[in-house]
Amino acid sequence: MKTKIIPFNLEMAEKIQAGEIEGKIIRSGAPKQVCEILDFAAEYQDKCSEKFLIVKVPAHDFEKEKLWIYHQDGRAMHSSNYGEMWFDLALEVPDEPQFKPFDKVLVRGHYDKGNNDACWYPALFERIIESSFDDDKGTIYYKVLTDIEIWRECIPYEGNEHLVGTTDKPE
Repeated sequence: MKTKIIPFNLEMAEKIQAGEIEGKIIRSGAPKQVCEILDFAAEYQDKCSEKFLIVKVPAHDFEKEKLWIYHQDGRAMHSSNYGEMWFDLALEVPDEPQFKPFDKVLVRGHYDKGNNDACWYPALFERIIESSFDDDKGTIYYKVLTDIEIWRECIPYEGNEHLVGTTDKPE
């Protein structure tokens, strides 16, 4: 599944860690490291009322596993100079909308026709199929219930009802 890296968001990070949504909390430096937040509201040396994150950063080639302190906006606290702090935490999330079986969706573009200007068709989501054929390996297709076809495009029905039967692009 394709993923994208987005700026750190505390609320979303809590949901990812709780397993409510898919994704990973990462340290975006090189190498990219998947992290675990041990405390979402830690107090740092009782010097201010601001809350901080305690993050477990895994070991890599030359370092041991360690705990780092971050601002709740994802800035690393490696310096006492506020201006020298950098955004180090990010979120890696699925790039495709996450659908569950029986979600109402709109689909278009039969897999074998490559026709993305076809009309939107309402359906109930079944599952994602990833192609294993050499000519389009890794391409994502969408399977819906009560239909033998698989589709190239799939969007949520809610908020896009006006697209049914049209070839318009979603906003």
